[in-house]
Amino acid sequence: MLLEEVMTFESGTLLTRIENEPQGILYPVYENEQFYMDDSVTLNEIKTKYVQTSKTIQQIETNDIIINLYKGDCTKVRDEFNGYVINANFVKAIPKNKELLNPDFFLYWFNESEESKKQLLQSVQGSVMKKISIAKLKKMDISLPSKEKQEIIGYLYHSQKTASNLYKKRIRLTELLTKEKIKIFEREEL
Repeated sequence: MLLEEVMTFESGTLLTRIENEPQGILYPVYENEQFYMDDSVTLNEIKTKYVQTSKTIQQIETNDIIINLYKGDCTKVRDEFNGYVINANFVKAIPKNKELLNPDFFLYWFNESEESKKQLLQSVQGSVMKKISIAKLKKMDISLPSKEKQEIIGYLYHSQKTASNLYKKRIRLTELLTKEKIKIFEREEL
């Protein structure tokens, strides 16, 4: 089955064409930093860019599926990025029927499956910067197991990602704590 049969794709906004207007609405912009935060856990402060315009711009919502056209991965939007706008490096993927395609199964399929990886490898364009086109995304073939299998696979994938992210967060906190202890110890020696 072609992806375009089960998904709708909405491309991000080409922000260079939007003129900043002081009286406009201030929109935070979803970029690679936010994408990587959605994909894992980080403790670092991230810088958010904004665009201010009176034009209406498509915004993303919590749990929307976002595909990074350069990275070739997708993620679900976190609560803190609700209301952001996506730039042209991203596309929003919307299941046409959640009874037919489980969103968490799609995340697994797109990010991890051999079927997807092979097609993505064949779909990249460009010699320096590799990019997947929306037209190629639409023509990707997806094999859909039963609804029950999709739910189980999606649940397991989501659980594994959550556990992995918590483990990474624990390691990062341990590193920060160790560095702080070393700094305290160094100060006591002076």
